[in-house]
Amino acid sequence: MHQPTIAHELLVLCHAPETGRPLVDGTHMACGVAGAMVADLALGGHVSIDDDRVTASRRAATGDSQLDALLDRVAEQKRPRKVKWWVDKTQSSELRATALRSAVNAGLLRHEQGRVLGIFPRNDYYPADPQRREDLRQRMAATLWGRGDHGDHRVVALLALCGALGIDAKLFPETPGKQRRRMMKQVTHNDQISRAVALVIQSVQAATSGAVAAGGGGDGGGGGGG
Repeated sequence: MHQPTIAHELLVLCHAPETGRPLVDGTHMACGVAGAMVADLALGGHVSIDDDRVTASRRAATGDSQLDALLDRVAEQKRPRKVKWWVDKTQSSELRATALRSAVNAGLLRHEQGRVLGIFPRNDYYPADPQRREDLRQRMAATLWGRGDHGDHRVVALLALCGALGIDAKLFPETPGKQRRRMMKQVTHNDQISRAVALVIQSVQAATSGAVAAGGGGDGGGGGGG
């Protein structure tokens, strides 16, 4: 199996292995996927990030259609855009749904459809290999505790993204909240992508809170696979 994309691994982490249910709502998950795609391009040397601005550095195909499409968009820009701009412009329910289907096709997630109360459709996504998910979580935990390889930029990127999405408490419940947040900050404080994704998610949370206060509805969850 080819190395999964960071977005695929993030989606595996974003779903509870016991129930297949998402640990974060769909809009925030879409932001996470967008941020993970930027991270993948950066770690693969396809884009460079200077002063939080993204520039295409290598147009070679990545082997992933979503990443290739994003790389083309970056290269077509007349001036470099900030990471936050790319996350904000790229994230969508369609992006999330496509990434979920891609993770299923790659054999990383198992999709099950059902109905709530026999009426409302529901999409659950289980890790195809629960032990592989646990091994990844353990590598992240080791890096968090300073026992892992801080040079493993993929793991650091995943920690940063999970922290931005707020699912770190569910992934590492054995670590008290204040201590976990301090450790997360120490590991990811130089991660530009984490800062950008966190800013976007804060704006999403503010917008969602405003909609709820006004009596509107928000995105009901990350189950939609199409």
